Amino acid sequence: MDTFSAANDFMISFYIGTTLSFLALLIMLVASIILIIKIKSTATYLMLFGSILKIVMAALGTILPILSKDPEGLLKIQGTISLLSGLSVLIFAIGLIMLSARLARQHIKS
Repeated sequence: MDTFSAANDFMISFYIGTTLSFLALLIMLVASIILIIKIKSTATYLMLFGSILKIVMAALGTILPILSKDPEGLLKIQGTISLLSGLSVLIFAIGLIMLSARLARQHIKS
């Protein structure tokens, strides 16, 4: 296999993976919106905020490195995006656990 073919295979895998990840983020956003419509609570708002923040970080993670002028700037950008992406997933997870606990309590009562 020549270098060009290997690079093409890598890029195809990268684009497919990125597309699948973005699709999953959109599904999380839609699910969060549905939950907000049905159940207005701190938990569902946390889930919505976490999913929106994750989509924003994914978009910035794609765009900002292109705009970086030097390797040090690129590392700072990637580090910040990585930190905020992790925070967004944590916010979503906290909302999910709060909602799960609430629904479990309601299920036990009935």
